[in-house]
Amino acid sequence: MEHTETQMANPDPIWVKETKKGPITDKMRKALKEPFPKEAYGAVGSKTYLTSIKAMYIIERLNDVFGIGRWEVKTKVVSLTPPTEKEKGYVLMEGVFHSLDYDVVISKQYGGHVTTGKGTELADGFKSAVTDVTTKLASALEIAVEVFKGNVDAKGTNTIEEAKKAAEKAKLIQPDTLKRIGEILIKDGAKTKELAQKILFEKYGVPHTKDVKKFTKMEGKKLLAKMLNPKTTPNKEEDGK
Repeated sequence: MEHTETQMANPDPIWVKETKKGPITDKMRKALKEPFPKEAYGAVGSKTYLTSIKAMYIIERLNDVFGIGRWEVKTKVVSLTPPTEKEKGYVLMEGVFHSLDYDVVISKQYGGHVTTGKGTELADGFKSAVTDVTTKLASALEIAVEVFKGNVDAKGTNTIEEAKKAAEKAKLIQPDTLKRIGEILIKDGAKTKELAQKILFEKYGVPHTKDVKKFTKMEGKKLLAKMLNPKTTPNKEEDGK
């Protein structure tokens, strides 16, 4: 492996002024962690089980939070491996993140890319390596943090959130139970939503503040059982009395 002595990017020009405002604020951290639209995500080449995020979305997020032209990724070529008969050329880079306005300390990150191969030029390899380093630095700033946790698939679906929603939905009253309740209410003369609520309260003891559609599965079963075997005496209790 051939090692190069390329140094980090040159110091900032004298006209670039730092205005240190202190550490990243809670508001900034929240902005960094904001989810991206689904079109920002994709599969990692043929590895459809891995999720990538388009580089421009990361650049845009850094611009939004730190300001355009107020941050940079300083890179250094660690090694440039020439191609052989069996192996492609490869560039390995390291990089650090620098903000002109905020105190940000992130561990040095590494990235790399092939520099030869079909449709690949040396410049393409270097640019892709810089993108790789930038993405890793962004992950340390919690940009696209759910992707790096493995919680977002290549279609941009947060699998953890979807699982939670599915679990909550499974707890809710089932559609067939809700349908049967509606049929009984119609037989009881509920021609409007208001009449249905009145019948539910007076005949079956459902408080006016309760929405049957938000009943749990168990609450729905109990209500249906009560409606199939109603009490002989109506509920005389009224809300607030």
